[in-house]
Amino acid sequence: MHIQYLDNLLNYLETGQSRHHEKIMYYIHVLEDIGDHTTVKELNEELLSLKHQKGKKITLWNKIYPISILKEN
Repeated sequence: MHIQYLDNLLNYLETGQSRHHEKIMYYIHVLEDIGDHTTVKELNEELLSLKHQKGKKITLWNKIYPISILKEN
């Protein structure tokens, strides 16, 4: 599930498509429902941090990706 979250996060940061954001939020809600509040807090902080860095670049797995969110919900 976490790999799917990361895939959706990368796709969302690259494209800004709301379907990826919806899948991210669904994953976060599932974690919240099972009581993993620490991970939920960390993921929310990560998502917020990356969304506020729009136009900058991030490095994942030794590759540089631009953050180009086109639209948000």
